[in-house]
Amino acid sequence: MARPGSGLLVPVNGLGYPPQNMARVVVWEWLNEHGRWRPYGAAVCHHIENVLKGDARGSVVLGQVDGQLSPYVIDLQSMHQFRQDTGTMRPVQRNFYEPSSAPGKGVVWEWENDNGSWTPYDMEICVTIQNAYEKQHPWLDLTSLGFCYLIDFNSMSQTNRQSQRKRRLRRRMDLAYPLIMGSIPKSQSWPVGGSSGQPCSCQQCILVNSTRAASNAILASQQRKLYSGAAGNAGTAGTLTMVRQSNTFAGTSLWSSIIRLLRRQQQQH
Repeated sequence: MARPGSGLLVPVNGLGYPPQNMARVVVWEWLNEHGRWRPYGAAVCHHIENVLKGDARGSVVLGQVDGQLSPYVIDLQSMHQFRQDTGTMRPVQRNFYEPSSAPGKGVVWEWENDNGSWTPYDMEICVTIQNAYEKQHPWLDLTSLGFCYLIDFNSMSQTNRQSQRKRRLRRRMDLAYPLIMGSIPKSQSWPVGGSSGQPCSCQQCILVNSTRAASNAILASQQRKLYSGAAGNAGTAGTLTMVRQSNTFAGTSLWSSIIRLLRRQQQQH
């Protein structure tokens, strides 16, 4: 459940709903390889919500609003993000926050990575940092959120309590996340396994892993066909012709195959 004062209106797994007449801010998130839910930007979330209004079972092409996300498509029915050039699939979820929280105000907190660029915090952490900032706390200990970091608002820095490494952090203003009212459409999100390193054995996580394996198998099969075809043509011509994989390798047909597989397996569970 959300921690007191965090600004999150529903459990992290997205299965609970706030009162129907209460306004709430919508944040869409994807599950990374470290088991952390990472928020999409506000503009992307507005785009997803607009598509959702028109077709709750449709697909969202993220590149239409953010060029850096051009390989990615979200299937709203299966609640998965699909990367067309690699076949990688990741669960997505739809979370709700108070309008007075950081995403409702368009506040983004970021830390400086090793490359000198800025990385946004997970949304729950961003909300917690903003709450402490507004209350004029001089510092914030993130241990309760599972991170061994100390935030110092006076120096605007983040310190690793174990290594004592210090990084800069910043607060910037951006577009506010979409605000909705009324009943919430039925949606899905996928549970996250524990941090012990052992894979989750629930049926939903098994489905995620099986569909990811299926997508990789389809990609490998299509790659073999391409390269074997190229080798055959090369034998006829007497020279070997190299085939370069497209940036959107088999994108449309592969996406359709994966979505059909996802929905068929969902019906069986």
